[in-house]
Amino acid sequence: GRRYYTDKPLEEAFYRPVNSAARKARLEQRDSRRRNVSRPSAGRQRAQINQLIDKWAGHYTLDPELVKAVVQVESDYRPDARSSANAQGLMQLMPATASRFGVTDPWDPEQNLRGGMAYLQWLLSQFKGDLRLVLAAYNAGENNVLKHKGVPPFRETQRYLQKITRLYDKRWHAYSRRDL
Repeated sequence: GRRYYTDKPLEEAFYRPVNSAARKARLEQRDSRRRNVSRPSAGRQRAQINQLIDKWAGHYTLDPELVKAVVQVESDYRPDARSSANAQGLMQLMPATASRFGVTDPWDPEQNLRGGMAYLQWLLSQFKGDLRLVLAAYNAGENNVLKHKGVPPFRETQRYLQKITRLYDKRWHAYSRRDL
């Protein structure tokens, strides 16, 4: 059909205004529901997420500070974060990766964290503890790291490594002998 843009009603019987009052009302209702969901304050939410990270990081033999850096860079501690590529939740898991690591609800903070930590642990074994390759694979995908035989030359991945380095600026003695 045709699309008309006008500030006056058309005489035709079958038209739907693009920015109709009904559409605006639906969007306002949706936004209102999102705002009214019982959420802890940002500081309290971050503390709760950090408690979950501290609780599970040892189970996956990960440094909790590394996981916190990944969560900060990936989602800024927002459990409802979604990327344009459809990565979801705190650790920005792609749906296939979430499924691969047993995550049934990527919006559940604990499930998302556990899935992301399981993925990091798996990447550590794949890349023999080379933290730089692990993080590059987490960002760009393990196949890109294998294809490029190292950190892919993607600008986004380079920036990602820099951000993680700034947040996690110590040696990860348990797995890597070299600094990020």
